Amino acid sequence: MACLLLVEPRQEVKLVFAPREGSSAAKQADFSIEFHTLSITIEEHSYGDMGMTPLGLRTSAKFADTYVKLAQGRPLELLRSFDTLSGKWDEPHQRQDIGGFYALSGCAVRYLGSPDTQAFDCTLEKGTAPGVRVGNLVEDMDLRGFLPAETVKYGAKWTARGQPVMDALFGATEFGFAGITAEHDLESTLHKFLLRPFRELGNKQIEFTCMLADDDSLAPALARIDLRQEDKVHLDITDAVAEYLSAQSDSEFRIDRFDLDWTVDGKGRLLWNTAENRFESFDFEAEVDLDVLIELPNPQPGNGKGSWCIRIHLDGVAEWSTQVR
Repeated sequence: MACLLLVEPRQEVKLVFAPREGSSAAKQADFSIEFHTLSITIEEHSYGDMGMTPLGLRTSAKFADTYVKLAQGRPLELLRSFDTLSGKWDEPHQRQDIGGFYALSGCAVRYLGSPDTQAFDCTLEKGTAPGVRVGNLVEDMDLRGFLPAETVKYGAKWTARGQPVMDALFGATEFGFAGITAEHDLESTLHKFLLRPFRELGNKQIEFTCMLADDDSLAPALARIDLRQEDKVHLDITDAVAEYLSAQSDSEFRIDRFDLDWTVDGKGRLLWNTAENRFESFDFEAEVDLDVLIELPNPQPGNGKGSWCIRIHLDGVAEWSTQVR
């Protein structure tokens, strides 16, 4: 006599952050962005699409988080031990290390929070890291910002936005940039004019559409969240660049306008471990277009034009991968 057992598929999933107090998770967070094509227009003269050796940035952080105390879906005390940090520029025909990016390697920091506020105090617990601004280090490397506010059914959609999402994307990269001092002029300048303004504006504008996907190929304890993002971000950094140029005593270069327009079109997935109540892996890839508009004072003001216009267009790809090791 044969017996057929039919099991009702699980219709709802509760996705929460609640690892066991005292438990630890070793993590690796990788980020890269590479631009492959370039076009430049100066006034009416276009130089078309140019083949280009990849130009970009690669960062990697290996660290371990110990959840000392938790409440209300977040840590109240977290110990983070940094194993290694690495950062490299991809330049034409070479790849070079980012100066100062390794400052936190071998160090540990402790985050202390309060149930009444989302803010954290962060202090250096182990090691020496001269010049590192540990008080500004991102706490949430658990991707809590992508979680829905309540229990959801398979196929359900919700949005994720704001600082928690930007922390998930750029928090690990900031671990390295925190060690870059003024003596690393190129690195600190790019961070000031590109990464930091993009993050600050992204806190308000970047938005992800999330969907709980039914995936029978996964282990029973894993839930898959599909991620989709399409955004345009406009950055006017004219004042910041002008201030920087005026501070260079040996430079007479001036600008009237400096705008950046980012177009980001990406998709990926987040795997959530419902047995451990924490993330398992995060993978995201996006096509990135960057349009740069620069207006310069006319060196020949008698010709009737107030300024010269330079337009630069870059096409590239950005990739994020964060895993529990």
